Amino acid sequence: MRLLMGVIKDRHGTYYARKKVPQKLEVAVGKIAASGKPRVSWLTASLRTKDLKQANREAKAHLARFDQILAEAEAAVAERPLRTSLTPREIERMAAYHYALSLGDDEARRSAGLSLAQFNEEKANNAELLSEVRYALARGDIVAIEEFLTTLLDLSKINLDHPVQTIADLD
Repeated sequence: MRLLMGVIKDRHGTYYARKKVPQKLEVAVGKIAASGKPRVSWLTASLRTKDLKQANREAKAHLARFDQILAEAEAAVAERPLRTSLTPREIERMAAYHYALSLGDDEARRSAGLSLAQFNEEKANNAELLSEVRYALARGDIVAIEEFLTTLLDLSKINLDHPVQTIADLD
């Protein structure tokens, strides 16, 4: 039986799946593969066998996973053209995603079992924060939601030219 492409044997006779990472993707793969290294030149995984037939069978799953990691890295480094606006559908999807995250956070807090005093304090804090954010947004100040906006744009893979406008800029 011959070796499957991407299968190597170490000096102890154990087989490994291995795939070369293109140089332009090395940093992105380091982040995606969570290797703890700033850049990764090779993706490797022990097949934990010294049997060639078993190694060839096991390697297929690892090589497919390597291809998936490389595809994610390619998408991460792909240039996203700078845009100046969002479509109504994009805004709707990002708002729905943010709302779902907020509901999840709320459910986690409720499951923790707040005392009545803690609940009332959180309710008052949220009411004050909501009032401040509404006021800022009504005047065009997006600083209050900039972190959320940046996260949602990144998750949506949108590169938006959004100058941060503050109330001081408007006065």
